Amino acid sequence: MTLKVLKSVETRTFLSLHDHIYDDEPVENHLIKAVIFQYLKIRMHHAVACYNESKQRENIRSRFTEFILFKHQ
Repeated sequence: MTLKVLKSVETRTFLSLHDHIYDDEPVENHLIKAVIFQYLKIRMHHAVACYNESKQRENIRSRFTEFILFKHQ
């Protein structure tokens, strides 16, 4: 996944460094590769956190619905 993003970065970003990027192999672009890796790590963590939060809300609501209904009778 990191390499796909790196290929995209090569073509769309840093146009002034176009020749420099092609002089080096994409795998050897350590700085850009590290930035992309950290970005993807943060995005995946955020996506999982949002998913877990939505599932937790559903579970709490379904768990306490019966309790609330009986309490208000």
